[in-house]
Amino acid sequence: MERGIRLATCCYGICDEKLAASGIFALNQPREQVYINVELMPPDDTDIERALLFNNPDNIEEWLSIFS
Repeated sequence: MERGIRLATCCYGICDEKLAASGIFALNQPREQVYINVELMPPDDTDIERALLFNNPDNIEEWLSIFS
């Protein structure tokens, strides 16, 4: 499963860069207002690690507060 998560994380990173470069986030919402993550079921601490990798912590404070 670890390998699959690493692959999904890598793929997301590439897609995010391409989407951002195309201006897709500016069409409806700025990227800062879009929460993106690769989450597991059942959830574990690595969900938080990936959320912090993909998103600015200041922009996902509400989501992070769930785990406090």
